[in-house]
Amino acid sequence: MKTDSTHRSGCFGLDAERLARFHFERGDEVFGLDLLHGGGRAAAVAACFADALEAGAIISPEGVEPVLRPVGRDSLVLAVRERRLPEGVGRPRCQVLTVPFRVREVASATDETFAGCCATLRRLLRLAERLLPGLAAIAREEAG
Repeated sequence: MKTDSTHRSGCFGLDAERLARFHFERGDEVFGLDLLHGGGRAAAVAACFADALEAGAIISPEGVEPVLRPVGRDSLVLAVRERRLPEGVGRPRCQVLTVPFRVREVASATDETFAGCCATLRRLLRLAERLLPGLAAIAREEAG
């Protein structure tokens, strides 16, 4: 699997080739950010992120997954959480959220290209990496 040349073990990464192959095999006409998305720019970025997750193009540290949700038309909330739920628990116990942030902090206002989409995803994954120490601290605390 080809990943970003900067991907480090224990960190998030993006397999851009896998994402491109996913779009091509699905027959998508748009391979980048649809900045005219009816739900706003935040929904466009969230849709791009969801496609990358579905494609298996987001590489995550063991046992952790990133979650991205639009908040309004121009803001997003990013979280990292446990991938597998402990037995008998309906939701992940550990989840660390960022403060909602504006789309312009991670996405170009004019670049709808596939390269622009990948750059946006990489910025989101760098933000997610900043949450990993907090997630580990919560897990250690809960473990006793």
